[in-house]
Amino acid sequence: MVSQGVGSSHKAVKMAEQHQHRLRQRRNFQPRRDIFDQYDNAEFKRRFRVDRAGIVFVTDLVRPAIANLTKRSCAVSAEMKVALLLQYLATGKMQQCNADDFGLSQPTISRVISDTLDALVHPDIILRFIHFPVNLQEVEGIKGEFAAIGELPNVVGVIDGTRIRITAPHEYEEVYVNRKNFHSINVQVLFDSRYKLRNMVAKWPGSTNDARILRESGLWQYCENGRIPPVLYPRRQWVSFQALAADPIPQATGRTPSSFQ
Repeated sequence: MVSQGVGSSHKAVKMAEQHQHRLRQRRNFQPRRDIFDQYDNAEFKRRFRVDRAGIVFVTDLVRPAIANLTKRSCAVSAEMKVALLLQYLATGKMQQCNADDFGLSQPTISRVISDTLDALVHPDIILRFIHFPVNLQEVEGIKGEFAAIGELPNVVGVIDGTRIRITAPHEYEEVYVNRKNFHSINVQVLFDSRYKLRNMVAKWPGSTNDARILRESGLWQYCENGRIPPVLYPRRQWVSFQALAADPIPQATGRTPSSFQ
């Protein structure tokens, strides 16, 4: 009995020593790449769709949400997180490829993409750049610009749906197949006379009809309540089916837009 007790005690001590040894082992980090030193502005735009100043601008928008409080464990900088996300969105590269580009592990890439994207799509950020005109002076200004471009009176925006190709999802796969037989989401986009986005709905599967997306959007309720001056879209008094004439606005969504009155 005594011999067994001594053996068990020795085994416990050995396990504790091994545990302490593992704790003392240094973690191995891949070499980090400094993209600001490695790439010029032309390469920045090719890889990230923005230049250095653009990376800094976007980073400052979300820095409070994504910045690390300490430098422990070779923490990823806020600028690196934004660059990584923008490259992922711009190129659609596999996360392992992004890991190789930045010298990070794939699990780290996955976490960075998720956290940074959540910060970037926060309503406080989106509403700084995408909002429907409600100020009377702003509305009248946009109407005047549209009238000068296409000779269409009382227009404050043009709207259309565009299918954004996606990888087939694991759930409800069939509803994402659009009429052109590829998987997508149907994104409703509304923009003004200066091509600035004024409203966007990006949550519907590709098989969804444009009219349904509009009818179930906040924009529909806003217009139905008469808050703006009085196609395959539902015929309402605030929807016009006239196409813009001559050389008005580039086909931002690839199809002739309907116009909002």
